[in-house]
Formats: sequence, structure tokens, C-alpha cells
Amino acid sequence: MATFHNISALFARRCVIALPIFFFVLVLGLMLAGCGGSESAAEKEDRICIAGEPRPIFKQEDTGVHEHKFLPDGQFSQEHIRFKSGELLSIMQKGCDTIVQTFELPVPDTVQSWPSLKRVFTERIYRYANLEPRLYSFKAYADFLEVIPDDFPVAQPVNRAPGLIIRFFKLPTAENTTWQIVYEQDMTQVKSSN
Repeated sequence: MATFHNISALFARRCVIALPIFFFVLVLGLMLAGCGGSESAAEKEDRICIAGEPRPIFKQEDTGVHEHKFLPDGQFSQEHIRFKSGELLSIMQKGCDTIVQTFELPVPDTVQSWPSLKRVFTERIYRYANLEPRLYSFKAYADFLEVIPDDFPVAQPVNRAPGLIIRFFKLPTAENTTWQIVYEQDMTQVKSSN
């Protein structure tokens, strides 16, 4: 008949064998989990981005531009423009397969609603698009906004085309109100012109 002492000795011997195996499997599993799925820095560097590297939309020498700064950082960039009219526009771009362009537009405190922002933003974009012939296609940003209903809720996604989502946000600041208009385009859904 097995005694308590015999059972505990048998259990202890099995633990002595099983414990190292358990830790080996645990460490091996953690190592393998750490290796799978994520890209190394070199793999990310070698990956071809559909959107390409961010490029500036405006240039310092553009008519109507007083000051221009373009700050690229890999697949992210910031572009800050001060127009001769005194208006400011910041454009942030990021992404590879999906490109996100965020336009920050400081406006007077009287621009508090989506309909008033839509009017101000589209007027400015159409004006900026006419500064230089190469900027004419820039007016497409305003064209997309014009068809959004005036009663559309702030921050809700607007699906304008396959893979294109637009959102707008109001950011109150101490000096004025800044609106962000975010265009998110899934480049894998853009049809090739080839």
C-alpha cells in the first residue's frame, strides 16, 4: 500500500523532471512568439510603399506663399504654409498602403459649425488651387467636402469613394479655433491607370 511519504517522493521526482521541461517549452514559446509577425527595421526599409514618400504640396516660390516649411521624416511629413494673406495651413502626411493627410486650418472664432467651416475651407482651397497651374488638382479636396451634408456630425467618417474616408474635427485653442480635416485613402483600392 502506498504511503503518503511514497506518493510525495514520486511526485517530487516527477516535478524534478517536468519543471525543466516546462520552463524550456515556456522560454521557447516566448522566443518564437517574439519572432513571428512583426517586420524588422530592414524589412520595413525594403518594403515598397504604394503611396511613395511624402512630398510637399506647396513650394516657397509659389505665388501667394509668404513662408513654407516642409519637414519629412520617413513616411511622415509636416508642411507649414503662411500665405501672403496671413492665412495659415498645416498639412501632415503619413502612410504607406494607406495615406492619411491631415489639414489643420486656424480660423476665426466665428467659424464654429461644420457648414461655416466647409464654406471657409472650400473657398480657401479653391483659391490656393488657383495660385499655380500645378496646384489645380488640389481643388479636389474642396470638391469632396462640398457634397458632405451640412448636418453631418463632426468626427464621424464620411465614405466618399472606394477606400476614401474623410473626417473633420474642431480643436479649440486659446487664440482661435483650429479645424482638422483628415483624408484617409487606402491606396490598395485606387485603380491603376495602366
